[in-house]
Amino acid sequence: MAGLGLIVAVATSFAIYFISLPFLTGFVKTKKTLLFYNSFVTFLLVWLTIWILLYNLGG
Repeated sequence: MAGLGLIVAVATSFAIYFISLPFLTGFVKTKKTLLFYNSFVTFLLVWLTIWILLYNLGG
């Protein structure tokens, strides 16, 4: 069950990351390197949050 939760957490995080990335690049045109690092950290935090939530709901 933890493996399935991990897969769902990663897939959901990728979806949220790729959906929000065009909106973020529309707002910030000049600082693309900073945007990449901030969005990557956001992706990791969203992934971790979803994984912890699914892990706690599963057992």
